[in-house]
Amino acid sequence: MRRSIGVLAFSLVTFGASAAFAQAESIGRSGTVAFGAERLFSFYKSNLAFEAPNGDESDWDQSGLGFGWGGVGYQFPFNMARLGFDYFLTDQLSIGGALGYASVDDEDDGPSGDFESFLLAPRVGCFPGVSDTFGIWPRGGFTYHGLDPDGDSNNQWGLALTLEGMFTISPAPHFAFMLGPTFDMDFVGKQERGGPNNDESCKLRYRSFGIQVGLLGWF
Repeated sequence: MRRSIGVLAFSLVTFGASAAFAQAESIGRSGTVAFGAERLFSFYKSNLAFEAPNGDESDWDQSGLGFGWGGVGYQFPFNMARLGFDYFLTDQLSIGGALGYASVDDEDDGPSGDFESFLLAPRVGCFPGVSDTFGIWPRGGFTYHGLDPDGDSNNQWGLALTLEGMFTISPAPHFAFMLGPTFDMDFVGKQERGGPNNDESCKLRYRSFGIQVGLLGWF
């Protein structure tokens, strides 16, 4: 069973899109509050570089399609569905972030086992816009991600550079689809080892490139 804030994100976006009290305006205006259900559907290509305490190194590549929190895996945290929130300080300039959480219960006792995964991604962006229907929203920031497996062993954490080049398509006031490329790359990351050698840690570096789809609302 997989749980995520994706359901809450979808509800909030739908509420924002149907807000009748706000006059329809472009998303890039000063004072606009935007929130979205992000990375709900994705095509991704990811890599994990692993270095053991003894210096042994290995790489693991994975590519595929992800839908909602079904794209969450033990090895690749960046494809997790998340709730985004952004505020436009001035026309076109936004500041905000995204929050993701998933709890996975592997009922089949697969290789990933049970775990909880979390990420926090502060960012800044620029929305120059194209028209009332189409827009461009490049964003950049950092992503902190953590993973806590069942049994309190092999905990992971990392800090990554995150770049997004989102295109928006707005078929109705205060509602839009988001589609665009994303790039996430760890510059530091560790896995704390459990067992008798719990004072040792492994180096981890995740890297992921994808095409992501999400929903957006604003007021």
